[in-house]
Amino acid sequence: MTNITFHKETNKPLYLQLKELILARIHSGEWTEGTHLPTEMEMQKEYGLSRATIRQALDELTKDGIVERKRRAGTIVSPRRVQPELIKLTSFSDDIRSRGLVPESKTISADLVIPPNKVQEAFKLSHDEKVWLVTRLRSASGEPYGLHELYIPPHLQFSPREINNLTSYYDLLVQRHNLRPSYATENLTASIASKQEAGLLGIEPNAPLLVAWRVTYAEDNQAIECVKIIYRADRYEYRIQLFS
Repeated sequence: MTNITFHKETNKPLYLQLKELILARIHSGEWTEGTHLPTEMEMQKEYGLSRATIRQALDELTKDGIVERKRRAGTIVSPRRVQPELIKLTSFSDDIRSRGLVPESKTISADLVIPPNKVQEAFKLSHDEKVWLVTRLRSASGEPYGLHELYIPPHLQFSPREINNLTSYYDLLVQRHNLRPSYATENLTASIASKQEAGLLGIEPNAPLLVAWRVTYAEDNQAIECVKIIYRADRYEYRIQLFS
C-alpha cells in the first residue's frame, strides 16, 4: 500500500490516523493473525511519520489487544481470543475447535492430595480426605493457552494409568461411569502469572490471567469435577449475553 496521505490540518492526531490505517489493513485481511507488521523504521519510510507517532499508534493497538510487541520478534497481529459463552457449558477442546485450532493436553502432574476448602465443600469431604489432582497444560495448535487443575471426587474411581494418560476427562467419564456434564457453577476472577505459571504458559511473570473455579454436575446433581482454570488473558476472554 503506497501513496498514503495523512492530514495534519485535521483535529485528529496523526497517531490515531495511523492506528486506523493499520486496523483497516488488518480487518481487510491484508495482515492476518500472526503476521509481522513492518518495523518502525520501515513505517517511517512508508508513511513519512516520526518514530514517536508510530510508537504511540502501536502502543494504542497493543493496549487494545490488536497487536503484540515481542522482544526480538517485532510486532505481530494478535490471534483472536477464544470467547466461550458464560451461559453455555463447553470444554476447552470445544472452545478451541470452534476457533479452527487443534486442542492439545499434556499432564504435568497427578497426585492424591487434600484439596482446598472450596473443593472439600463442593465434594462434601471430610478435612483429611484425599482426591486426585491432575494438573494439565492446555494448548491450541502448539501454543500454551492455559492450565487446568482438575480435582476428581473420590466416589468416581479411575486407575492411576487412566489418570496419568488423561486427555479428555469428559470422554473418560462417559466411558467408565456413563456420566455426562449437565450444568456447572463458575466463579471468575483476575490474577497475575507466577514465575512457574509464566514458564509453563510462555508469558512474562506478572502477565494478566483469567482464573475460573468451576464445579460441574451430572444430571443427578452429583458433582463430577472441581477445576481451577487458569487462562492467558491475551488468549481468552469471556462473552456474556445480556437481556432486558
